[in-house]
Amino acid sequence: MSKQSLFNQRAAYRKYWMMVSALIVVVIVGVPVWVAVHEWRAASILNGRIEAIKSEGLPTDNSSLADWFKSNSHTEGTVVWEEVIRASKEVPQFTSANLPIVGDGRLPPNFRPDTPWPEADSIKKYLDTVNPILQKMDQASSLPPPVWIPIEFRGVDTVIDQPKQMVAVVRILQLDGLLGLYQRDTKRALLDIQRIGETTESFDWNFCMVAQMVSISLRSFQTSLIQQSLNMDLWNEDELARLQTTLIPPRDFDSCWNKVALGERAGVLATVNNFALDGDIGKYWKPIWSSDKLALLKVYDEWLSMGEGGMDGLVDRTKQWRLRQIPAAKPNVPDSSPGLKEMLLPSLDQYAIALEREEDCRRLLATAIAVKQFQRQRQRFPSSLEELTVVGLDTKACETVGHQPFGFHVAEGVAFVWAADRLVDSRVPANLPPFADPELEDPWHFITIR
Repeated sequence: MSKQSLFNQRAAYRKYWMMVSALIVVVIVGVPVWVAVHEWRAASILNGRIEAIKSEGLPTDNSSLADWFKSNSHTEGTVVWEEVIRASKEVPQFTSANLPIVGDGRLPPNFRPDTPWPEADSIKKYLDTVNPILQKMDQASSLPPPVWIPIEFRGVDTVIDQPKQMVAVVRILQLDGLLGLYQRDTKRALLDIQRIGETTESFDWNFCMVAQMVSISLRSFQTSLIQQSLNMDLWNEDELARLQTTLIPPRDFDSCWNKVALGERAGVLATVNNFALDGDIGKYWKPIWSSDKLALLKVYDEWLSMGEGGMDGLVDRTKQWRLRQIPAAKPNVPDSSPGLKEMLLPSLDQYAIALEREEDCRRLLATAIAVKQFQRQRQRFPSSLEELTVVGLDTKACETVGHQPFGFHVAEGVAFVWAADRLVDSRVPANLPPFADPELEDPWHFITIR
């Protein structure tokens, strides 16, 4: 090999390694610079978004979320409702262990006033014991809802115990109402139905999804008690009219959906901006970039936009949205916000299903009450639900949120109305559904009217 060729070869090697070195320098220096610039821009946009949210008077952290909750609730009933919660915790558990509703006991099969009920005397004694709680509730229910109760807001680790405790209190009201129905004391039963509605409205907190799900659960106790009463042929015309007005009105869906999204957004922002909090946050979250925080804000923007179409079609929209949030399998790509997918995505479509089911149940119950009103006035059941207009029920109230007409059937002097159970099938059965186990209570989507 000539000296010139050797020189050229060495020059080529030097050039190659200089290019490799330059590339390494670009990677080591350039990529961080690019990331820094990208995140600086993202941080600037993020700060602008946060300031815009604050300017609208909306919460962005624990402190502003606490203020927002207080401004959207009332303090007049705080002391009394705290006394109710405290008193309910002090009731000895052994006094109710074997009773239905509040304990592990069961109602008699085909429960009606003429059904033997061996536990009736024990229930009377138990209700006498807890009567001071009911008296406190009567005092509290006259105060404006929803009630403000002190809560320590800690982002996604915020503990919401008070509405959950009210489930135990509402169970007492349901048991008291059932005893009233058993004794044909419709005045007592109607009072308990009204009490349940007032309690539900007092704890209808809409700053987070957990509180809303508990609120939906509380409403179900009222509908269950009315549903059972319609199977007993006890109400007169005046009482049926009161039942229709006592029935909890439909939710203001737009306000409810938006406020829950805004409250949840504030809780997440409080969490990702404060990793000094104790608890299980570290299991779900790790420090994320400003660009990731912007992506979180986009998620809540999409949450808000899903409510713009109203409740009709909401379940399908939330399911499709959740599927879009799950990326294609990329085993080597880390997820910068695993907590979002673990805590939010499995829940939002279930929340939508719960809202739809609650509204379907309310409409079905209003239809069933109207059927009984018609029967009291005309001495017969209607031949179809379209006849219920004569008792003031709009025909649009006789269908599901998805615009499917409720089922209706009359046989041997008993009427039945039914809807669809979304967990099984979204379609309303055309024919009378089979009632498999007479020892079980009627499901929420199937009401018997005597």
